[in-house]
Amino acid sequence: MNYNQALAGAYGILRRESSSPRLDAEILLAHAAGKERTEILAHPETELPEKKAAEFGKLVRRRAQGEPIPYLTGTAFFYGLKLAVNPSVLVPRPETEDLVRAAVSAAAELPSDPVIADIGTGSGNIAVATAVNLPKAKVVAVDRFGRALRTAWQNAKRHKAGKRITFIESDLLNEIPAGFSPHIILANLPYVASDELKRADENADTRGLAFEPQAALEGGPDGLQQFRRFFGQLKRISSLRERLSAVILEHAPEQYAAVAQMAYDAAKLLPEKVSPFVTKYARKK
Repeated sequence: MNYNQALAGAYGILRRESSSPRLDAEILLAHAAGKERTEILAHPETELPEKKAAEFGKLVRRRAQGEPIPYLTGTAFFYGLKLAVNPSVLVPRPETEDLVRAAVSAAAELPSDPVIADIGTGSGNIAVATAVNLPKAKVVAVDRFGRALRTAWQNAKRHKAGKRITFIESDLLNEIPAGFSPHIILANLPYVASDELKRADENADTRGLAFEPQAALEGGPDGLQQFRRFFGQLKRISSLRERLSAVILEHAPEQYAAVAQMAYDAAKLLPEKVSPFVTKYARKK
């Protein structure tokens, strides 16, 4: 079996299960063969060794069941960075890059060494991208799961940002050391409603959600359960508000009004829309 034949067979399987079957097949074949995707495409006549063909077949079958490509290859790209991912962390989404852009922009208005906290860091995609793009910032990455923090540390180390990121195991803001006072808080909290998440396997484009950590996705009946907890803690812990300039959050577009009210009630923060999924909540100047 050569590369071209392997791709044709995989395409025949994946075209019923994926919105990008050809691309999926090419990425998985490159991974199984230990080659760059460009090399696979440039030399379609190359024979695929039997052992690697068997590995490719396993990957294709797993992808046909809806398992996300990054879990199959162990890597994902976010804000131009190659990151390690695994089923203990969410797959980084393109829309979340707007959160990092907003953080970089907001930091330009702050002291030269801003303190930035990433709550629910997961793979560390937000924290690492922020640290790489703001080399003078002190970044604190928070997650309640040790496995996620270990993945985040690996990604920070990969991009030489480990010395500038402090990792804290905490349920949102609860276990953050007393007196910690950030200038910016970033968070991609769980915001998918429970019923919506249960129906995810009905659609090929959302079937992969079942493979991701449900605690990082499910936001309760209306998707806002963790936002209520987050803002309740922010209101209660006064040190977190002392230097706070902005809270930048990802949430569903239809949750905008409810989250805006929570932000105002907790810290008198007013919304500034960044994108359909990202809002900056800032103090009035």
